Amino acid sequence: WLIENTSISDWASFCRDYNIFGIINAEKKVWTDKRIKYFRNVVGEHCIIWLSYDEEGNLLANYDTQDRECIYVWPAQKYGEFFLKSTKFNCDLGSSNLKPMEIHDFLDEYIDELTEQDVKIMIFPTEHGGALMTAESFRNMMIEELLKYEDFE
Repeated sequence: WLIENTSISDWASFCRDYNIFGIINAEKKVWTDKRIKYFRNVVGEHCIIWLSYDEEGNLLANYDTQDRECIYVWPAQKYGEFFLKSTKFNCDLGSSNLKPMEIHDFLDEYIDELTEQDVKIMIFPTEHGGALMTAESFRNMMIEELLKYEDFE
């Protein structure tokens, strides 16, 4: 009866009236905020990020679910390895293409180019997603965090 007597419009009204999508997005925002905070703390303290590279040794760019070009960064090797070996993403990269880089070097060597090419940074991606931000926003966030730990210019 329910399927035969309701329309898409009815379901849209229900979702709007009960703020279904707001509830879903709010839960994801809390998860994303926690992940960003953890990433900032670990990288700020240890000054290392983990990046994936292609077979030629170039920084590997991927696309998110909305076809935005992005690179992936992790706060620790184990998270990157798990992601790259995940069957959901079916990556054949393996951990040999996951390498550490000093955050200072990354900011100096890559951020300007990523900004120019409008390549986003996916922070700490997992099977549940990650936090996507512009390269410039990433730089600003990390400089702010690094200032807590050291004299960073």
